[in-house]
Amino acid sequence: MYIPDDIAVQLQLSGIDVSRRLLEMVALEGYKSGELTAHQVCKMLGFETHMEVDGFLKAHGIVLE
Repeated sequence: MYIPDDIAVQLQLSGIDVSRRLLEMVALEGYKSGELTAHQVCKMLGFETHMEVDGFLKAHGIVLE
């Protein structure tokens, strides 16, 4: 699967870092489903502290377990 070029261009023109956004979506879904731990989300997204993960999750309506 792939993102069609016209949609990718539209997203990029609107200032969205498509690859980062997709990575964040995978991290969020992985955490919500229990497939990823907070530590793995931290590592995956390049955060340096547990508080950054907590803030990221809270910003997306998810409470850190």
